[in-house]
Amino acid sequence: MDTKGVTLLQELAEQERVLISKVEDAKKQASEIIEKAKLDAAKIKEDALKRANLLASDAAEKLQAESEETRQAILNEVRSKVESIEAKASANREKAVKLVVERVLP
Repeated sequence: MDTKGVTLLQELAEQERVLISKVEDAKKQASEIIEKAKLDAAKIKEDALKRANLLASDAAEKLQAESEETRQAILNEVRSKVESIEAKASANREKAVKLVVERVLP
């Protein structure tokens, strides 16, 4: 093989080494980018779960407050009706006693 052929082979071998090095660097960079993307995705997921839990907790607290308000409104309405019935019963008690006395003691 002549000198020109040897030089050409050496240049090709050097280009191959350079290309292999570039491919390895690209693979390394790709792996780093993928790892960073995985970490970023995990952080985003964690933040989203925290936010979802906070929203769910807030919603539960609001529902609890609304439930308590409804419960108190119902209790107040029932108490009012009970007081009304007691007042009617008390007012009619005198009439009932008078009627019984009139029938029992002529």
